[in-house]
Amino acid sequence: MKTRRSVFDLLVTVFSALALLSIFVFMVLVPEGKAYNALANEVQKKDAELSKLQMQFDQRYDHHSILQDEYRQAMKAVERSFDQAEFIEKHVSDVTALKVKMQKTRYSNGLYVIKDIDVAVRFESPKNFYALMEQINRSDWIIAVKAPITFEGVGDEINATFSMNVYSLN
Repeated sequence: MKTRRSVFDLLVTVFSALALLSIFVFMVLVPEGKAYNALANEVQKKDAELSKLQMQFDQRYDHHSILQDEYRQAMKAVERSFDQAEFIEKHVSDVTALKVKMQKTRYSNGLYVIKDIDVAVRFESPKNFYALMEQINRSDWIIAVKAPITFEGVGDEINATFSMNVYSLN
């Protein structure tokens, strides 16, 4: 009888321990596991979002680098300040006479300085004028020639007057 009682007590103790262990597992570990899974899912979503944003950033950065390489000349040109003497020296070779007169300086949105410049030029043939325009187009500054361009014949030569805007950083 004593052995039966001790076997019974042992079984009760084992089942009680298993019951307590089951209660502990279901009350503590299962909710912790669910919370862990929820956090793991949230981390996975955030990681996917981060990867997507990183890919967008990389694409934009690559595009920015391509644009920087493509427009490096324009970026350098907008950083240069306009110098009348240098402009005349570079462009007088295409024409007979070149006069440049700065009218006024304006500011655009606090970023850019816009200089209004009047140009009077004398040349022998339209070919010379087109060469001058091509040189202005390839100039070291950002220049916009404004209409109208006025032509006047004087003997064997042609006088032309026009205005232009020169843009540079403030």
